[in-house]
Amino acid sequence: MLYPGPKFLWFVILLFGPPAAVLAFYAHYLPWMRLSEYPALFDPRGVMQLAEERGGPAIEGPLNEYERGLLALPLGLGTGAAHDGFERAFRFRRRNPDRYERYLQALGDPEIDFPIDMRRVAWLLLERGPLAELERFLTSGVRLSLRDRNILLQVAIQQTGSRESAALEILAKHGISAEQVVQQD
Repeated sequence: MLYPGPKFLWFVILLFGPPAAVLAFYAHYLPWMRLSEYPALFDPRGVMQLAEERGGPAIEGPLNEYERGLLALPLGLGTGAAHDGFERAFRFRRRNPDRYERYLQALGDPEIDFPIDMRRVAWLLLERGPLAELERFLTSGVRLSLRDRNILLQVAIQQTGSRESAALEILAKHGISAEQVVQQD
């Protein structure tokens, strides 16, 4: 009987090991996904939408069980899914205002850890959207760290003209002013 050598075994392990590990990871953390839906993992925005559609009604707050499971993914994957879902909801807020409203509520809910990248959110709110959305974001109850406040302020200062002054007024109204800026390395 022919015995495959150790080089062949290592080749098989290296060839099939990483995809098997990724599949096992997602099968553990996202057991509700079908194998045919795994290509959606390359578009995190699509995963949040899929979780919303497949997860049923919201439980104990604005998000359902599947959406909460996505937010809890380790290795920054939860942050990526949360931010990309929020960005998609922001861009299509006129077509689907309910989704955007649910994410705003999730940001303000102390029971839900809705991790977002504040640099990208600041860019969305201050550069891409009307400043009324910045006001809605700040009144949603979102918990902002000092670092997040500094990021919002820095992005607002980078604006030009009347948009900068209007953004700074909105931020000051919510307790985010230039006096609070801490120089970061």
